[in-house]
Amino acid sequence: MIDRNSNAGLSRPNRYDASAYVSVIKLSKMPILLVEGQSDVKFFECLHDALNLEDVRIDDADFTIPGGQENRRRNVEYVSADIVANHPQFADRFIGFADREFDCFDIEQDSIVDHVNSQRHTGRLVYSRGHSIENYVFDYNLIVDVLESCYPTSSSYRATAIGYIKDYFDQIISIACAISLAAKEMQRLHRISESLSNFQAWDNDTRIVSYNGDARSVNLNPDGFSARILHSAVAPEEVEDFFERYNHYLEIINGTENRETIRWVCHGHIGLHIIRIAYAMFIYYSWDDALQMEQANPPISQINSMLRSWNWITDRNTSWIQYYSSQVDKNISPAYCFAELGVLA
Repeated sequence: MIDRNSNAGLSRPNRYDASAYVSVIKLSKMPILLVEGQSDVKFFECLHDALNLEDVRIDDADFTIPGGQENRRRNVEYVSADIVANHPQFADRFIGFADREFDCFDIEQDSIVDHVNSQRHTGRLVYSRGHSIENYVFDYNLIVDVLESCYPTSSSYRATAIGYIKDYFDQIISIACAISLAAKEMQRLHRISESLSNFQAWDNDTRIVSYNGDARSVNLNPDGFSARILHSAVAPEEVEDFFERYNHYLEIINGTENRETIRWVCHGHIGLHIIRIAYAMFIYYSWDDALQMEQANPPISQINSMLRSWNWITDRNTSWIQYYSSQVDKNISPAYCFAELGVLA
């Protein structure tokens, strides 16, 4: 069982500093996994429970380091390096896990190249395979049951919407990736991600993603995206600049032969938000297509409820948990962290 109260002290106003946290590692009788934030904690809790492991303390890096500003990734890196350099006798009971972010992805003229193609390890630190923890589920087969649980109805239009997600998953991730790279270049990643997280339903004129059945394509809707997202994330004079960058990166993404690369380079939060918004769009579209003769109004309130309650990580019977708990390849599976702590047979 995980020490569920392990990071209770980390969330208090008087937070640990790095030296105090290292003292916790030295005094702990349990192995410790240090991650960046609460989503990472929940992710590893799910894996831990699925693997039925012995006690592990899983902490988020909500503390301060000397001369450092608020940066969870840097906190994990700092403690991991300090343990190796100054406290090697405790190193085997500690492992850090940090986001790779955009490191070691090379954007060339007509494609994106991943120069790592795996999780990266240095000392007692593991970097995620892709941008962040969310990227591990950017596969239709790993997220389909999460989508289904967010919209619990047996109606035919729901099954139709799931089918659309399967057929267009690559296009959906490509859109999210192009948004990510454009936002990164403009230094607006956080603002755009936050705007997407607050997004609710829309009408025909302001959907931020749209589906063209004749062209069999899913596209970013410039008018809807500008009206509902960019106006709260960028200055009005930057909107045109954003779309120029977005279209530039989308062309590069579409020219990238290794489609796995797109999955891993995409910003984790933006990717999840676009997946759920595309799913909501397909529910709307499927309802409108199948039931318009019987009822004119698609289930906006239910779509809004889904968008508000989206939680991809809490259901411990989902495909991604089953997948990552069934293999611990050090190059692709976060469960490898438990192997490094010696709690995984």
